Amino acid sequence: MKALFPCFEWLQALRGPKPLPPLNAHEEQVAALETQLQVQLVTLGSIAAEFTVPASMKVSGLHHRVAQELGLPTENQRLILGSTVLEDTESSITEFGETERLVITVLRRRRQQALTAGSSAGFLLWDLESRDFSTALGKGLEPVQCLDVSWGQLRCLAGQSCQLVLWDLGRDQEVDRYEQQGVWGLAVDWSAMKVLSASLELHLWDLKNFMPLNVVKYFAPDARCIAVDWRSGRAITCGECMTLWALDNTVSKVKDLKIGIKPCALAVNWPRCVVAGNGLQLWSIETGTSLPFRAQSEAPVLCVAAAWEAERLVSGAGDGTLRLWSIATRQVILEFQGHRSEVLSVSLHWPSGRVLSGEDSSRLKLWSFVRHPEPKAFKVEELTAPGYRGSSSCLAVDWDSEESKRSVAGRGTRNDKGNALPSLVPSSVLVTTSKALVTSSDALVTTSFRSLRRVLSL
Repeated sequence: MKALFPCFEWLQALRGPKPLPPLNAHEEQVAALETQLQVQLVTLGSIAAEFTVPASMKVSGLHHRVAQELGLPTENQRLILGSTVLEDTESSITEFGETERLVITVLRRRRQQALTAGSSAGFLLWDLESRDFSTALGKGLEPVQCLDVSWGQLRCLAGQSCQLVLWDLGRDQEVDRYEQQGVWGLAVDWSAMKVLSASLELHLWDLKNFMPLNVVKYFAPDARCIAVDWRSGRAITCGECMTLWALDNTVSKVKDLKIGIKPCALAVNWPRCVVAGNGLQLWSIETGTSLPFRAQSEAPVLCVAAAWEAERLVSGAGDGTLRLWSIATRQVILEFQGHRSEVLSVSLHWPSGRVLSGEDSSRLKLWSFVRHPEPKAFKVEELTAPGYRGSSSCLAVDWDSEESKRSVAGRGTRNDKGNALPSLVPSSVLVTTSKALVTSSDALVTTSFRSLRRVLSL
């Protein structure tokens, strides 16, 4: 019989974590007197579990109950009620819904990560779960002026002063490079393996073979922003004016629009876009009309990130201040203060109420805010990379690393399909900045994903 014990222990291990201890008699009596809510857990569109909980239960208690029902550790859970991520663990679950029946979608949360680059050589990889610097990649590379990341392919395309470099983040080695002078912006369609890069010329590339498809002379010395809608084959560059381009296997100019400000950043969701610089403007691209944002500061806006489905925008300014705006009303909702220098890059993840921003140093700040019922700031954390200097002017964030859609950063960015794995939920579209862009989404619990452990060294 003793010989069977190891096998029995092995089977117990396969069954996952032990169930949480049951409620004691007093707790059961109190729970019985409270209003009970019916909870239904859904994964991949099917019902995984049903149970009742006290209406006074906090989100943290719901996480523990989900762990008990599904065997999924609390730190790996993402719980969604309707369109709201239950992120604030100290809130009561009744704050997110008044009904007696709560249908909770359970997603598997993977470790979140970010990639930064700027005036120093190479890239810095960050683990946003532990709030720690993870590792340095691309040692020996020249400073980076713009970048675009495919988290699914673990590839990064970086624009430098004299060349484009394609980097394998998993192996930490160069894949290919091509000469192009003064690259200040780029946009990649990772699924079709096409690139539009901008300098004094616009280059359309076949990234698979790293061959130029088309080159257009484009003399706009003040241009610093680029955005591409690959689905419709349209692109925008911003300098002294906003120029619209048509893309196929060639690049052709459509028209110019005078914008009246010196642009530093661009966020696009066709047919609308926000242009940032010495002011913020909301544009209708089709009609060529614009409206200014209200209550703007005198400091120039250097980066923006948008959650178009929620009509929200975050801007980073030269005075070190971040502001959360309503795109619909063009008014400030929140202000975040704490940077020691100008904000050069920013990324917004609206579902969880978080913002990641970079400054003229290797320091990052992770801001958290409550979305419900009205947005309000409640926490800021600083991330540092000891021994590393240089700016964080380029920022790419994979808010949920099981989502293989890329996050983008650079002096110009754009809206782009990415290379999504199966069963993924599309995320908020574009965030473009003078130096940053982000997208994100969640994968369902039972979806299998390629491990990123070799990148994060976990």
